Amino acid sequence: MDWERDKTGTPFSLLDSQYKDVLPPRLLPIATDAGRNLLLLQCGAGVVFAWDHEHRELTQDAVEHLIKELESGGLDVQQYDLGQLILMWEKLHPELISNPTGHGNLYWVADSFSELLKKAKPHPNAS
Repeated sequence: MDWERDKTGTPFSLLDSQYKDVLPPRLLPIATDAGRNLLLLQCGAGVVFAWDHEHRELTQDAVEHLIKELESGGLDVQQYDLGQLILMWEKLHPELISNPTGHGNLYWVADSFSELLKKAKPHPNAS
């Protein structure tokens, strides 16, 4: 997590300060990698997901198309970052998302945090 920018040091404040309008609802960041991709815990269900902030599932043409579509619908796209725009588009077109989570860049990892820990393997250089 980016604890330097989030001085309170809690996942809830990180969610509120950086990811409030970018992540799908009810998902709490619990870890990040060097590329700022997240592990998320689904509040209430406890399911763990991986979130790819780069939206590698989308081609550049697809991104440009969805931005143009939002803009033609009257949205001032300059007011939002790419993650917010993609999330808005996904909410408008859930039938076009093939990922079973309903979000193109959200992937199931484990049914619970305990299951995630059981699947985890120690780093080869760990002592």
